[in-house]
Amino acid sequence: MHEFAHRLDVHVRRVAEEVGLTPAQVVALRELSEPITARELAKRMSCEASNATFVIDRRAKGSC
Repeated sequence: MHEFAHRLDVHVRRVAEEVGLTPAQVVALRELSEPITARELAKRMSCEASNATFVIDRRAKGSC
């Protein structure tokens, strides 16, 4: 299981770099199968709501 988790992490980081996102942004996008609040996103990402908001804001500002 540890090896699988490591390989998954390497893959996510590689894909994130290829498309110009952070690994956290890739995880956030993976969780957005439907409209949800930042608080729900944070719960799904296992982080604080302020961290999820930072991830959201970072991409929104970067795409303008």
